[in-house]
Amino acid sequence: MKSIHRVPLFLGLWLITVFSTYGQRFAIIGDYGLDGPDEAAVANMIKSWDPEFIITLGDNNYPYGEDSTIDINIGKHYHSFIAPYRGDFGEGAKENRFFPTLGNHDDYTENGRPYLDYFELPGNERYYDFVKGDIHFFALNSNPSEPDGVDSTSVQARWLKRRLANSRSPWKVVYFHHPPYSTADHGDNEYMQWPFSKWGASAVLSGHDHVYERLELDGVTYLINGLGGHETYGFVDDSEREHQVRSKYNRGKGAILATVTDLGLHFEFHSESEGLIEEFTLENRSEAGLFTSQEIMELVIEAPLETLLEDRGDHDRKYHDGKLYVKSADSTLSLDIELKVRGNFRRFKENCEFTPFWIRFPVEGTEHTRFQGYKRLKIVNPCGFSAEYHQYVMQEYLGYRIYNQLTESSFRVRPLEVKYVHSATKDTLITFSFFIENNRSVEDRLWASEVEFDMLEDTRTPNYHNPPTLELFQFMIGNNDWGIPDHNVKVFQMHDDEGHLVLPYDFDLSRLVNASYSFKEDRREFKGFCRPAEEFDYYFEFFNDHKPAIERLYHEFDLLEAVHKQEALRFIDRFYKIINHPERRKKEILDRCSDDF
Repeated sequence: MKSIHRVPLFLGLWLITVFSTYGQRFAIIGDYGLDGPDEAAVANMIKSWDPEFIITLGDNNYPYGEDSTIDINIGKHYHSFIAPYRGDFGEGAKENRFFPTLGNHDDYTENGRPYLDYFELPGNERYYDFVKGDIHFFALNSNPSEPDGVDSTSVQARWLKRRLANSRSPWKVVYFHHPPYSTADHGDNEYMQWPFSKWGASAVLSGHDHVYERLELDGVTYLINGLGGHETYGFVDDSEREHQVRSKYNRGKGAILATVTDLGLHFEFHSESEGLIEEFTLENRSEAGLFTSQEIMELVIEAPLETLLEDRGDHDRKYHDGKLYVKSADSTLSLDIELKVRGNFRRFKENCEFTPFWIRFPVEGTEHTRFQGYKRLKIVNPCGFSAEYHQYVMQEYLGYRIYNQLTESSFRVRPLEVKYVHSATKDTLITFSFFIENNRSVEDRLWASEVEFDMLEDTRTPNYHNPPTLELFQFMIGNNDWGIPDHNVKVFQMHDDEGHLVLPYDFDLSRLVNASYSFKEDRREFKGFCRPAEEFDYYFEFFNDHKPAIERLYHEFDLLEAVHKQEALRFIDRFYKIINHPERRKKEILDRCSDDF
């Protein structure tokens, strides 16, 4: 066996690089819709942040919510986030990245009719929900004119209660216009004092009072942000409420930047004239926190590596004792762990010198750490010791990230820099590796249960929720090493209906990765069910809409060498040429579909 040795790679420099996670970075504005220098200054500040999307807390169109003012108040400053955009100030977004709520000024004209005509939003558009990354958003209409009511027993409130209960997202953010609690000029709006904590909200955001204020009540953070562009308000003395106030500001206009990080949901309020005013983090309350960031995590794993790598049998592999160290800014976490070789193809010596591992965590000791709630995790390592093998792992990691872009029904990953230390000799090996989300975490997040192969009555279930997204993704990356129901996929039964979700994994033999040990097949092969042509047309357009985000993954991933990056982007581009060419997509996709696997 080749001995483990110190590898002088450049990996130690990687830790300064942070990669954003799609749907994890967004801006929050309120009471902004009055065209002028103040709104323009806040809008320019927000654009400089390059957020994935914007949510608004109402009063989008002063003074009366009319047709004649809506485009100059909104579209002039934010058209690049809106889809479809039909106004006069430039191109809109390819997919909507602007999610407003109705304010009282929007409601003055025909109960918000110009607002409802201007935007295309989910649900009934007055109140709705959507998921971005690890956050489930719930936009409410707090205007008393709302047909479904605004008190805590109303139709709208019952909808929110039910949706919060069914959500499996780590973060649940509720937002609307009128603040339940406020020490500014308008004060409390008691009819909106719903039991948000009891119902499971993580944070409640509102506007209406033209200030910034943060309050804490019953374990829930309440934020007011009404400084988007209109005049500012004052604060009033409120001795009953003062002990709940954590921060307040009204010296200028501003907005909130929110980001999901490894530690939690992070908020920053920025004044456009004074800069950062305050920042705070809602700490993770679930095991999903490990996968909420794409910042590379630095690990040290000490184990008897030679003994471990010799233990590659089919049925008698054992766990071997080891130590895991995780560095942070001010401390190092140390955990006793156990490691075992895992995998199929990559487990065998004739294929790979180094292998993927299972890491099993102790029953106690992970409380209040990133590993809380996990019994074990998969870690994917390079197949060999040269730099080229690290490039293959990066490509496979990006394959997972592509599928994360396309659907929430996917295994999440976390990039790692791992320093492996041989416990006997202290020889070291530094690798680019990644964790894969385990099945239990997927079950909690998607509100589903894993289904074993022998429990599936029919592989062609009528409510099959992934395809053709799954099938087109595998075709995109040139992966033929999969099959439903049990070859490099996991099947989950959804709790809220009879449908199944199919989540793919192991992409190292795909043409996208193009590893030296792969089968080097010359062509893509579509392996998918037959469906109506219009359904395929919809998903072809769906993939087209996601092309910029997929390309951005590669452009922002500086660790992948230029030659591999260019090769991958060319390979992906050939997929898009197929789906956008009627004859080629018929020949290579539609004519190759099947009624079963």
